[in-house]
Amino acid sequence: MCETGFPGNYGDFDSLTRAVSCTADPGEWDLQLSFSSRTVVPSIGVHPWNCGCWNVSVEERFLSILEKSSSCQIGEIGLDSKKGDVSEQMPSFTGQLDAASSMDRVVSIHMVGAEKQVLDAIRTHGRSCRGIILHSFSSESYVKPFLDLGCMFSLSPRILARSKDKVRRLLDLIPDDRLLLESDAPHQGRFFTGMGDFVRSMADVKGCSPHDLARNTYENLERTVG
Repeated sequence: MCETGFPGNYGDFDSLTRAVSCTADPGEWDLQLSFSSRTVVPSIGVHPWNCGCWNVSVEERFLSILEKSSSCQIGEIGLDSKKGDVSEQMPSFTGQLDAASSMDRVVSIHMVGAEKQVLDAIRTHGRSCRGIILHSFSSESYVKPFLDLGCMFSLSPRILARSKDKVRRLLDLIPDDRLLLESDAPHQGRFFTGMGDFVRSMADVKGCSPHDLARNTYENLERTVG
């Protein structure tokens, strides 16, 4: 998973076989739709940092795009207590969750310091989503409740800033069939050199072969986005 405009940000991009591309604000939506292909799964959304732009007009355009493009998913949406007021972000978040539920779409969720609020919102507004991807997930204590809601856990290269023991502990909590890996481009972090190296690093921590990890996460993504 990555944000719009990611091509060319790292050396092995051209070798990717499937990727979910997300947007942060309505100004990116038209460009996003131009990426639609078998390789790139487009998603449109309003990021919590940009929640101030969510209004009736934006919501109508959002729903219109989704109605016209059955392959378009929803993201990156969510809540972030470190970058604003969660109560102000909530209308945008729940409105987009409602759309994902009613239109049978996969949603990619940004979540920082608001795990409980995201859980409650999914329980109320997101039960009928086709799939829920928790972007750049890192919260050990919340794995179980999100597992119970059927969520997928996507880990980004930023996780490598932690010790191997901490990364391994998180990986041990996530079932193999719920794990995804992402670049988070263009915000990959200083540890990222390409998805191939990231897969190798995570496989080393997990104690499996890079091939098996790549195949497993690819199959998980295929099952999630179709």
